[in-house]
Amino acid sequence: MESEAGKNKVGRPISAPAPWGELARSVGGSLKLAEMLGVAKSTLHKWTSGTHRIPKLARKELLRLCNENGIKEGIDILEPDLKSN
Repeated sequence: MESEAGKNKVGRPISAPAPWGELARSVGGSLKLAEMLGVAKSTLHKWTSGTHRIPKLARKELLRLCNENGIKEGIDILEPDLKSN
């Protein structure tokens, strides 16, 4: 018989670096975060790992979501390109 605690777990725990992991936990998971940004989960992973550059529009939305969810740690990686505006 499965325990009550085990029923609510879906997928693996989120272990991405700041601000990614905390933001994903705040919005309900990395899939939900990708959906909110209008990108595939694989694209989100490429951004978190530094494989691909994050487009300016996505950076603005990520900063908005971080501010909305009270996330301060690690947001400096999202700000460099935005200071020129």
